[in-house]
This record gives sequence, C-alpha cells and structure tokens, in this order.
Amino acid sequence: EFEFESAKKALVSGYRQVTASAYATESFFRTRILCGCDDGIEETAEKIERVTLSDVVEVAQRFGAQAVGFVRGELEGEEDDFDEE
Repeated sequence: EFEFESAKKALVSGYRQVTASAYATESFFRTRILCGCDDGIEETAEKIERVTLSDVVEVAQRFGAQAVGFVRGELEGEEDDFDEE
C-alpha cells in the first residue's frame, strides 16, 4: 500500500512540474492532442489521485495474461514476421 501511494504521489508531482518549463508544457499538451486526450495537467493529476490499488489489481488481472502472451509471442492468430532460412 505504501509503495502504491508513493508511486501515485510521484506521478502527480511529475505532472504538476510540467509547468516548470515552457518546453515541458508544450510537449505535454502536444502529446495529449496527438493521442486525442483533452485533459489538462490538473485533470490528469486528479484522475491519478483517484486510482485505487484495487483498480490496478483488477486491470492487472484482466490484462496480465494477455500481456504475458504478447511478450512471449503466443497470442492466438499471431504470425511470426521473421523468415527463418
């Protein structure tokens, strides 16, 4: 629990420090626009603060097996892109 809360605080602090430089602020908003997100710095920080440990566990359980399969190249329908000669 302590590590989780510490990680959240570090992320929130990082987002709020974006305003420390013009380049970081521009980069933040450019990236947000490119991925279709319209939340600002404070909105993003508030969303992070609302995430619970149970939220993370639920997502990890839902996607964990898929992620392992992806890393191992074992997903159904996945073809090998490398030609072995």
